[in-house]
Amino acid sequence: MGMHKLVRPDSREEMRRLLLQAHGLGRSVLPCGNGTRLHRFLPNADPDVWLSTSHLDQMVWLDAEDQTCCVEAGMSMQTLQEVLAPLHLQLDIVAPGAQLGTLGGLFMSRERSLSEELCGPTRDHVLGATWMMADGSILKSGARVVKSVAGYDVSRLLLGSRGRLAICLDLTLRLRPLRPDSFWMVVDQRDLMNPDLRSLTWDLCIPHPQQPENLCLFLQHAQVHSIASQGAEVELCEVALRDYLHDAEQGKHDLSLPADSPWLSEIAEACAPGAAHFGEAQ
Repeated sequence: MGMHKLVRPDSREEMRRLLLQAHGLGRSVLPCGNGTRLHRFLPNADPDVWLSTSHLDQMVWLDAEDQTCCVEAGMSMQTLQEVLAPLHLQLDIVAPGAQLGTLGGLFMSRERSLSEELCGPTRDHVLGATWMMADGSILKSGARVVKSVAGYDVSRLLLGSRGRLAICLDLTLRLRPLRPDSFWMVVDQRDLMNPDLRSLTWDLCIPHPQQPENLCLFLQHAQVHSIASQGAEVELCEVALRDYLHDAEQGKHDLSLPADSPWLSEIAEACAPGAAHFGEAQ
């Protein structure tokens, strides 16, 4: 009995059955979401079976008061933001693939966020996760609480493996208050000497991703109206940033990736002794 190249199980039980079935047939397996980031982060991967988490896309729980939630790995960032917005919460990440990509893919690929200088890299938003190892066993890492320093952070090890050590089933995430009155704007670096601009207090200042002579400022919406009313010309750069994110999705920006660790095989064996490693046939 053969298997399709791409399979999308509807439950964890089916995921485990298909994983063990593939290994029993001597097939190599790698996990994926919707495949929107594979051409950038795993360009040479060609397993016998892609095991997709895209149908595991539900909210597990949401604690608005504690500003944390747990979502299945197949949910998209856009869907999560739509659920959070009425509660005045958000996942504070600005990255490609928000609509079509999955949250599992976002965090497993080590995608860059434009707001990481303000909020930290994507992995800093993950408090814990549930994983399926290569032998079908389930592992939970991290904790539900924001402040947890007990033991080694296994979540970061597995998040950085790009699916070579485990399948991400769900993620416990740190949320932040929604900032509806915030804005991105772009200014020429020379214009920062303008007294009106120098009076601004911005939350974040980063080089423009496509225009090296310009800077992108992230600041409160009221300040934009204030300097505009004083005659200062500012260009709101949401369109430019949207174009950048689209180009990144198409692979038009070079995102260098570190080589696989020489310890990867040993770590994979420690994660699931005796089982075929993800990406390798039995």
